[in-house]
Amino acid sequence: MVIRPPRQQTAFWKKQYGGLDTSHVSRLVKTFQGMGDGMIVCPKPTAINDFQETCDGGSISFENDWRVARSKIFDLLKKVYGSFHNRIDGRASPEYSRLTETTKQFLELLCRKMPGDFLVIPLKSGFFWEKNLEARHVRMQYGQNEFGICTFLAGCILSSHSNPTVGDNQIHLECSGEEWNLHGMSDFSDVPYFHSDGDGLHLDCHWAYDVFNGFIPTSCLIPSEFSRSVS
Repeated sequence: MVIRPPRQQTAFWKKQYGGLDTSHVSRLVKTFQGMGDGMIVCPKPTAINDFQETCDGGSISFENDWRVARSKIFDLLKKVYGSFHNRIDGRASPEYSRLTETTKQFLELLCRKMPGDFLVIPLKSGFFWEKNLEARHVRMQYGQNEFGICTFLAGCILSSHSNPTVGDNQIHLECSGEEWNLHGMSDFSDVPYFHSDGDGLHLDCHWAYDVFNGFIPTSCLIPSEFSRSVS
């Protein structure tokens, strides 16, 4: 899919969350111009939550905050597309899904360091990646300032790029920054992906060692002014 200009994405989110601060978006877009082959502009998970879940005696967990925001984006997808088949519906707790450690650390870093209520993240997809790579191989090829896209970020892209006439083979978006364990075996070896067919938009998963024809990996880049090494 072709990534829409940042201005169009920002306009979409202003309609959804008019009270959020977008004052920094234009500056960041200009700063990151030329990185990757597109940009995500979307609200921070921490900005769209009405509350923050807590754990461990009251300490705030970023991944819990991300999980609540992901649920809200899934609800938005139902509204935008009309038909959204969510494999993880009813199984969104940590025992079934989680961010990879790299994606968790980088995403939390960006939420903390970027000003305002929005994330601006360069994307690496299309001609940057080979087609038909196993998700585990994609993860091994990340650069130092790169992380896999998750279902929250992918859901934000699909929400702001909606096409009400979604048809067969129009959407193939793999989320290698997230791990699923839908069968309760504690191995987290499944990778979620979005795809479309004549029945609408779907969120499903496949084994990280499988190769699916047509799926092009998509990753996110950390601009140097926000980067740090992740062990």
